[in-house]
Amino acid sequence: MLIEQWTRGTGVGTEPAPRAIPSAPPARTVSFTPGPQDPPPPANLSLTPSRDADIAIGLLLMLGGIMVTVLTYDAASGGGMYVIAWGPVVYGFLRLMRGLSRGAG
Repeated sequence: MLIEQWTRGTGVGTEPAPRAIPSAPPARTVSFTPGPQDPPPPANLSLTPSRDADIAIGLLLMLGGIMVTVLTYDAASGGGMYVIAWGPVVYGFLRLMRGLSRGAG
């Protein structure tokens, strides 16, 4: 009732309601015969990042955080606000230390 009052004279809601969708034909039954089993994943597949990846990600995060800090400080040198991006620096340092502590194995 309230919607009819809001849409009166706007042309909205003047078309008749759509007809009901006819029922769909019954679904086909499909038989499934299992094929050969998938081969097992390789033994060296690991979900944890490698030592080199930890070191690289750590360094990139640290450098990125330092660059953001330096660039925003430089842009605000005449007065204004700047960002101290300590989060990426700390997390990057932790990733770097984790990578270095793993050894060369």
